Amino acid sequence: MFLHGGGKLSLELIKHTISSRFKLAEFLVKREEPDFLALVIFIIDNLQHFYWNGDILYHAWLHVDKELGSFISEYLMDSYIFIVSDHGFTEGIKTFFISKFLENLGLIRYRMPFDINFFLKSMFKI
Repeated sequence: MFLHGGGKLSLELIKHTISSRFKLAEFLVKREEPDFLALVIFIIDNLQHFYWNGDILYHAWLHVDKELGSFISEYLMDSYIFIVSDHGFTEGIKTFFISKFLENLGLIRYRMPFDINFFLKSMFKI
């Protein structure tokens, strides 16, 4: 995994990666003056999958917060800012099947009932 420097998880490499994303955004704002800018700090997603309750993740988030604060105060004070996530992180307690929920509400329906054997045969030619 690239987050490891010499076989050990490297907070410095993580911070460098986070900072590089903000430096690229700074370059784009200065050069292009965009009407819209989307900045994705994807390394946080990777870290949360593997170290979601760990000290390294906490320090990575602190670094994102520091970089984001600096970036906003320097370049985006008069802008609308949306901070979004593709999903949250916590211990899994229960599984929620959105398709089953929507089906039970009558908001979706299937052309045919799901058949695992049909699926496997069509996907894997077995």
